[in-house]
Amino acid sequence: MPAGPTGPQGAKGDPGANGANGANGATKVEVRSAYLAGGTGQVSCAAGEKATGGGITGDSILDIVNANEPSPNRGTPTGWRGSIRRAGGAFSSGTVYVVCASP
Repeated sequence: MPAGPTGPQGAKGDPGANGANGANGATKVEVRSAYLAGGTGQVSCAAGEKATGGGITGDSILDIVNANEPSPNRGTPTGWRGSIRRAGGAFSSGTVYVVCASP
């Protein structure tokens, strides 16, 4: 049996409700750093900022990153810490960085 003709279009539905506006995300992002003359240390975000990432670099190609973590390493981080050692084991020098964000 062949299909019948297409029927008339139905009535337009009611408009949907507008959802609530969400809070704005981070609009200010800053990179902060601290030089580690003794090979170990930390850099902190300013008041009201939260750490979103970070890292550490040594001054020599012989340096080994020994520690590289957010601070604190549980909960909401507000800084970054780390340490650098020379291949022979002694602490070396370098820079620790933190990426901080705030609304």
